Amino acid sequence: EEGRGEEKELSSDLSLGRLVEFYKEAKKRFDEDAEFQQRAREEVVRLQGGDPDSLRAWAFLCGVSRKEFESVYRLLGVSGQLEERGESFYNQWLPEIVESLRSSGVATESEGALCVFPLPGEDVGGGGKEKKTKQKKKKQKKKKDKTSGGEVEEAGAATTGDGEGSGTDTEEEKETSNQPPPLIVQKSDGGFMYATTDLAAVRHR
Repeated sequence: EEGRGEEKELSSDLSLGRLVEFYKEAKKRFDEDAEFQQRAREEVVRLQGGDPDSLRAWAFLCGVSRKEFESVYRLLGVSGQLEERGESFYNQWLPEIVESLRSSGVATESEGALCVFPLPGEDVGGGGKEKKTKQKKKKQKKKKDKTSGGEVEEAGAATTGDGEGSGTDTEEEKETSNQPPPLIVQKSDGGFMYATTDLAAVRHR
């Protein structure tokens, strides 16, 4: 009861602007303080898991935001006509999405996290042709040979004095370096990602 009283008192003068400033300060500390970063991540897992205290604090912050949103809705003439479907609405389906991806073999575990890896050669996000063209031009770029004063083709491999290549990437290493990162649907600590919520929204709609 004491905590609820403090929340009521705080909500009377807490604006969205103050919340934004709070977020900026928290983000700065998150980037600089490893202990705070870990605590923040653990709190996300608790919130997604339905911890009562975390849910109560989250609902309080949502209430402050919702008041500001309502003023915008009134200006647009749509107040009372919208059905709220925030990120949290899809939280109930996240475990189901993860299990579906796991059981179908679409997602696999990597370093404790559940990931969806793109197929070999798959162009994720487009722009693949343009990227390959830039890489080819970069490899063909000429550079001055400081020892001879001539020009040599840069093939991505360092050469020793006897002309033999050293440090040349193998085909496997080249393929791995060009592979786009996986889509993480569940972190090693059990937390879900924005992508998981997006997948739940797609399925719901």
